[in-house]
Amino acid sequence: MATPSQRARLGASWAACPDKPAFHLLPVSGWVNDPNGLVWDARTARFHAFYQHVASSPAWAWGHLAWGHASSADLATWTHEPVALAPSPGGPDGAGCWSGCCVPGVPGTPPFTLLFTGVSLRDGPHARDPAACHPHCPPVPPAADLGLEQHECQLAAVLVDAGDLHLRAWQKRAAPIIPHAPPVVPGAVAGQGWAGFRDPFVFQRWGGEDRPWRLVVGSGRKGGRGCLLGYASTNPDPGGAGWVFEGVSCGGEGVVVGGVEMEWVGSRPSPPSLDAIDVGEMWECPFIARLLSSGGDGGSGTSRAFTLVCVSPYPRRGPSSGAAGAGAGGGWRPANPPIFWLCEGEEGEEGVGLDLAAAAVGPLRLDLGDTLYAPTMAAGGGPHGSVMMGWCHELRGLCGEGAGPPALAPARDYAGCLTLARALSVRVGADGRPRLHQEPVAGVASLRMVLTAEPPPAAWALGTRLQPGGRPLPVPGAAGDAVDFELVFEKPAAGTSACCTGLWLRPGLVAAGDAPPGTATPTAVALLAHWSTGRLEVAHFTALTRSGCPDMGAVVRRVGGVCEGVVGGRVRLRVVVDHSVVEVFAGSGEALTTRVYGSGASNATSPAAPRWSVFSLGDSPAPVPEAAGWAMGVGWGKV
Repeated sequence: MATPSQRARLGASWAACPDKPAFHLLPVSGWVNDPNGLVWDARTARFHAFYQHVASSPAWAWGHLAWGHASSADLATWTHEPVALAPSPGGPDGAGCWSGCCVPGVPGTPPFTLLFTGVSLRDGPHARDPAACHPHCPPVPPAADLGLEQHECQLAAVLVDAGDLHLRAWQKRAAPIIPHAPPVVPGAVAGQGWAGFRDPFVFQRWGGEDRPWRLVVGSGRKGGRGCLLGYASTNPDPGGAGWVFEGVSCGGEGVVVGGVEMEWVGSRPSPPSLDAIDVGEMWECPFIARLLSSGGDGGSGTSRAFTLVCVSPYPRRGPSSGAAGAGAGGGWRPANPPIFWLCEGEEGEEGVGLDLAAAAVGPLRLDLGDTLYAPTMAAGGGPHGSVMMGWCHELRGLCGEGAGPPALAPARDYAGCLTLARALSVRVGADGRPRLHQEPVAGVASLRMVLTAEPPPAAWALGTRLQPGGRPLPVPGAAGDAVDFELVFEKPAAGTSACCTGLWLRPGLVAAGDAPPGTATPTAVALLAHWSTGRLEVAHFTALTRSGCPDMGAVVRRVGGVCEGVVGGRVRLRVVVDHSVVEVFAGSGEALTTRVYGSGASNATSPAAPRWSVFSLGDSPAPVPEAAGWAMGVGWGKV
């Protein structure tokens, strides 16, 4: 595991704040949100990840949002790179270089092009300067004015030197590739317009005049549902002129959402309707990817082609009281989970994958947790197949929007990180149903520092069937604040009323900032597989039993959802903990991402329960045939 001296060598705040992740992607300091362009460069056999970044502050702020940059050979160990894009005062991106994508070129064009949303305010210090913008950025026509506090247009940047193998120096193109939103909403009633116009994503590569580039831009109908606006270009250069609006590619009108929830109990009020939370008025950060199934069609061995459509709904309507998105300590909390559809069709077949009404699967939550937002897919191929990363935001403190960013402080000079890189695939079961599977890329296992080769302790060997309500048993090999677990939980014998099997994430009762808003209630935190409901969840408790198990009558917060493996009575889990970041991957394909604060040896345990231990609640012994843990190292080179 990373020693205190290793964390100190990463930066002052790693030594000062035990909750700061050590192997998730984040800059040395500052604010992080959406990953912008994840791309594979075959010339150097390296991945590059760009992300929204405020270097001077751990808070989002107008005029400061830039594109941070890091690179990696294995998507697990990262190298910091210089900032790729920064706002140009007075320009169309004077208020911020917002999200977009990185597009590998075709022969005769730049090797890579960054497409992004440039934002300027209507007035004030981050407004457009007409003298500086004209003639490349003329005023927005009244019919295309969205009535927002900011103007949004789509911009491009290319490498200053096409031979730059580090992708470090970028030059913005003078003219926007798409200067403003379409002037009217087809079929709209009077006064109804677009809710936004941002986050371009290219999903079809140029292949000649008969196969243009295609991209989507996130949008929605004011007072209605989110949608994606489709554009095409026959220009081989994706950063050049020629993008033509084709219409609404897909939208949420008529979509019915069911069986997806973010459950809060205790002092937290109920969230808004599921329909409002999960579909949203505005769709941000879309991505579209082609995936081939494994496992065959009902066991026939025939692969099927699917198109994955994923969006992040906006606005954020959180369960906490006060302003939308406000969280504990004034935090900025996107509450709308990303949702996805799987649409069946052959890769390259024009238009397939955008008819959401005919989707084979969806809409479903991409992640069962409460901190993943704005995921994106890697472009350019690479050795890991289809790779996705998302933003893992904070659940406490210094995450709020503001006109002026607060100063950095060693104890809290950061906010947010990116999730682990995830390999996505579609698997078709014996019933013929496709399922989206998420798992960490293979490189994550390279950070394991100690392989548990010795046999498990005698108590574990004799107690693979956990006694209900008995003292929790430590997981062999697990130590420190950063651990990678592999577990198998099984439901007890039929006919019992077993409640759940779980893993303690923080058995110590700690007021760590993730208690219900307005309280300082100390809580313990555990991962639970509920056999009676089929739910996989992370729950916070205000009390433990005398034997060191959770008191199920003292739950104050829970986040999760139905997991097919738990429903089936046997679930294989990969649980990756990086200080405050928890990512859970089920063998049945689901993922759950959340934050659990209160890292550090003094908070790690309780008199009754050892840290990183498993337990069972119910009236019959619960089998846990496999349990192992590995301490994890740091993800920033060799320290």
